[in-house]
Amino acid sequence: RIERARELAEIYPFAAEVLAFYASVAEFQRDLYFDLSRSDAAAPRTSFRDSLELAPIIGSFPRLLRTVQQMGPAPLAACAVQLEAEGQRRWERLLAQFWARSEDSGIPPTELFFARAFLQPYAEHVADLIGSPAAGGNRPTCPVCDSEPVVAALRAEGFGGKRFLVCSFCSTEWDYVRAVCP
Repeated sequence: RIERARELAEIYPFAAEVLAFYASVAEFQRDLYFDLSRSDAAAPRTSFRDSLELAPIIGSFPRLLRTVQQMGPAPLAACAVQLEAEGQRRWERLLAQFWARSEDSGIPPTELFFARAFLQPYAEHVADLIGSPAAGGNRPTCPVCDSEPVVAALRAEGFGGKRFLVCSFCSTEWDYVRAVCP
């Protein structure tokens, strides 16, 4: 993701600023994911939504806030300053609220950005621990975290192709009936 953003910034200079911002957020997410992979944090309990443990990761939240203050657009940078001033308890409430209900939580869009950007590598790590879903599904939402897909992909199989959906939150990939709109 980081390399692709940098490559696109060179090809499309008009988009370089937003792509540099995206790359900086993706670098933060990569580092957080690798930190989680090296630890025993985020061990799933009974379900994906029951697996949130902020203690091992909340110390990284200020780094995301600083990244956005330095590289982000003005509305996000202002929100980062406000969140930084409000402190850790506020961050924990925001993150727990987002994790429990995702986009249906009534969180303002600027704060939603921070919750999603921070928890996405955690969600991906938890999904990796849970494992791949069973094949043969026709579920339009992620079988791991119940989020909507971000993209569909066709993969060669036999004499045709099979469609897979990719989760917008935990990056899980699952097969989906090709002839049906998700």
